Amino acid sequence: MHRVLRDHLWRICLCYLDDVIVYATFQQELLERLHTILSCLHNVGLKVKPSKCSLFKERISFLDHMVSAQGTDPQEEKIKSIRDWPVPKCVRDVRAFFGLASY
Repeated sequence: MHRVLRDHLWRICLCYLDDVIVYATFQQELLERLHTILSCLHNVGLKVKPSKCSLFKERISFLDHMVSAQGTDPQEEKIKSIRDWPVPKCVRDVRAFFGLASY
């Protein structure tokens, strides 16, 4: 994906393995960028699966974070897991908590 979209990375899209995020300020700009990205994929014989696509979202879940125009936030269930973690009773419990909290 990085090779296919190399001319557009960080300018009109982000790419992580097989995930592509196309972003824009205005709907028309987004449509143009989508056309560009989909054309690049088509030119090398790649297809997108409609059931795995989310279009025109203001917030998306990506790599356990919520991404929006306002920035990146951890997902609420991750914060809840940390907040509700039981009080550690031994070193192993502390290590497990640090592993979760390092998220």
